[in-house]
Amino acid sequence: RSLDSLPILGTIPPVNPVYAGLGALERNEWVVRMNDAIRTMARQEGVPVADIHAALMKEPSLPPLFEDYLHPNDRGYAIVSRAFFQAITNPRNTTTSSGSSLP
Repeated sequence: RSLDSLPILGTIPPVNPVYAGLGALERNEWVVRMNDAIRTMARQEGVPVADIHAALMKEPSLPPLFEDYLHPNDRGYAIVSRAFFQAITNPRNTTTSSGSSLP
């Protein structure tokens, strides 16, 4: 911020739920809790959020978006990039926790 940059926080994406044997369900529950904390911190700091998790969860099915347990495929990464693009380009009216507006 001191260099007039725009920080963007990204939420943690879910993992591929097909991999239940690797603890996918538990991991995705943890991801939801951590993303709630990320969104709260972003509001407190007046920082835009690229809501990767929400963007992926809007899709009708998660498995077609993944190469494996963790890594999105090209279709999944396209969704991730749109989430960042939206966070960067959408008009914001954010205020830091100290009350000063971001540029």
